[in-house]
Amino acid sequence: MSVKQDFYAKVLSTNLTAMVANSSQRQVEKTTAHRQHDYQVNFAQALTKMKNTLIELLLLSVQQLQRRLEVLIDYIACTIEPIRKGRSYNRSCSKPKNRIFYCSYKRAK
Repeated sequence: MSVKQDFYAKVLSTNLTAMVANSSQRQVEKTTAHRQHDYQVNFAQALTKMKNTLIELLLLSVQQLQRRLEVLIDYIACTIEPIRKGRSYNRSCSKPKNRIFYCSYKRAK
């Protein structure tokens, strides 16, 4: 039961964050139109901010909710990151080189 509740809570918070981030993205596109790169909302920071205010949003009245969402959208619109096309980093999943001991079990020198 708790796993199911945790799953649905995560789905709810992610969907609400996506809705707020979508509104913020429109604002970001207007403010960064003159810049070299295209910018997008930093979704990780948006999700963190939403997790901290989700319960508060559920308990507010309609007028208070509207004001709080406007503040949240403005905050998320300020946390942006550039989209740099053509960048990729090849991550290798190889094992560490020649390690005899794990880092926490090194012998004293």
